[in-house]
Formats: sequence, structure tokens, C-alpha cells
Amino acid sequence: MTIKQEERARTILLLAALMVSVGTENTEIMNFLQENNISEGMINILEGVSLVTSCYGVNWFESKTVEYQQLLNLEKEVLKNAKKLFVLLEKTDLIESFALYCTLYRGGYLSLNHKFEFSVSSSMDFGKLYSIDVLLGNAVCRSISDLYVKICNELGMKAKNVLVHVDNKTFKGIEKFPTLPIKVDEKEKNTLGEILSILPLNNHVISLVENNDAYYLDATNVTLFNKKVGNRLYIDGSKGNAYVCNMQEVLSILMRKMDVALFPPETDISYQECLELYKKAFNDIQDNTDYLESFYLENQELYKEIANIARKQHSYLKRNFPILPIK
Repeated sequence: MTIKQEERARTILLLAALMVSVGTENTEIMNFLQENNISEGMINILEGVSLVTSCYGVNWFESKTVEYQQLLNLEKEVLKNAKKLFVLLEKTDLIESFALYCTLYRGGYLSLNHKFEFSVSSSMDFGKLYSIDVLLGNAVCRSISDLYVKICNELGMKAKNVLVHVDNKTFKGIEKFPTLPIKVDEKEKNTLGEILSILPLNNHVISLVENNDAYYLDATNVTLFNKKVGNRLYIDGSKGNAYVCNMQEVLSILMRKMDVALFPPETDISYQECLELYKKAFNDIQDNTDYLESFYLENQELYKEIANIARKQHSYLKRNFPILPIK
């Protein structure tokens, strides 16, 4: 089954779930489900969250497609090669790895055509493979965090994504970590971001890496939340507000959308100490950009192969709302 073919199966699954929920039967649909090893019990479970998943997107079928498995295997190759680079440059410690990752993705070393742009308009958003969008060169926070989490796990660190709410002042007033500039799609600068910053919903994704203490690293904004009390997150000097969206984390786990930390731990670490460690690592990385260029060239064909597979698939909206007339 391909990703495009799964759209029809997704529609049948949703219809079957609704039919089971009202106690009716449809032999043709139930036979289809049984042939695909989908039990009535599974349908009953799915029915319970069908309305929510219609908004967030179902990816169970998608993860079984040929293309999805190909993308997963290609990504594993990139992760293995990334681990070699982190070990070679001796950037396997937590803050040092963060500095190297931010330099790699922002410099386009992890992306097709050696270019990276912060953009949601081109994001594919494959469930559990959000990281692929970084490799395609167009991504937002969820993809940036997801790839960093996977690299941390590849290096033997315990890492997961965390869904948070931030407002427009969260990153104002803080002493910034040095980093490379990136291009931002002008279409991202609209009123939607303003609205989401007001509503009590998840509007940002960061990474939790646990190494004795809990580190809440924000690879998108290249900083960290150095303190967490209850569900509140703090950055020294910040003039804004941030908190963890625990309920939405539960939903993400249930729907297997992303590896997220459920009720992440509290922490209180020194922002200044982390900043100094980061600066030292960042400066060292700038003196070794030849290794980064070699890494890009080594993975260049992998990025092209990933793009050839991913961009032949439908957009996020079409995959998740298959009955809509979206091209």
C-alpha cells in the first residue's frame, strides 16, 4: 500500500469506526478490515478519538506504507552519519551537541540543496517522521525539535519532544545564544501566530534531554528554558510567558503523532553556565566547518532520495482529510 492509496483506506476506516459506534454492520467493510489485520476492538478504540484525530491526523495506515518505510530507512542512514560527525568533533555532551545540531540545520548541512528555510507551507508532516521536513529544507519547530531528539537518542541520551505554549514576549529580554541566521518564509508572518499566542493551546515544540538534570532545549530559537516549576517554564531575563500543554501531550501519545514527554520533570539549572558552554562549543565548530561540508556531501544523495519519495506524496491536508478536493 502506498501513501496515496492509504487515503481510501483511511476513509473506509473512519466510516467503519462510525458504523461500529452505532452498532450497525457492514460485511464488506468488516472483511476489508479483517484482511488488513484490523480488529473490531481496534476500531472501537479508534472510534473513541475519531473526531479528534480527524483534526490532528491519523497516521496508522501511513506508517505501514512502502514510502514511509523507505523514508524511515533513509533517515536512519542520515542519523548514523550524524552520530559519526558528533563523535569525530567530540560534541557528544548535551550542550555541545545542541550547539552542533543548531549549526548543522541552520547552515543547511542537514538539508537538500544545502539550504534551510523556516516554513510551514512546504512541510509534509509525516507522523513520527516530522524530522524529514528538516532534511527537505523546509520546516518549523516540531520538525526541528524532532530531528534533534532523534540525534540525541542516537548519541545515547534520553530525549523527547515537549509541547508548549509561548507568547510573543517569551524570547524577549534574554541573552541570546550565538548561531547562524536562517531564512523565514514571509507567509509565516501573519495574524495566525498572533492568535495562537493568545489561545491556551500548544503553539511550539521544544526538546527535553535528561542527563542528571532536565534540560529544556529550544533548537528553533537556539536557547533553553532553564527552570520549570509545575507546568510553567522560565528563561532567565524573559519578559514573556511559557507553559507545558500536558493534555495535548496525552493526545499526541494516543495518536502516535510524536514522541513526547508525558508530564516532564521540574528543573532549575544555570542559564549562564549553559550559555558559556554553548559559546565555547559554537566557536570550536566554526573553526571546523570543513568537516561540516564533508558531512553534507556525504549525505547529499540521501537528501535527494528522501526528497524524491516525499514530494511525490500528497500534502498534509490531503493526507489527513482525504475526502476534500485538495490537489
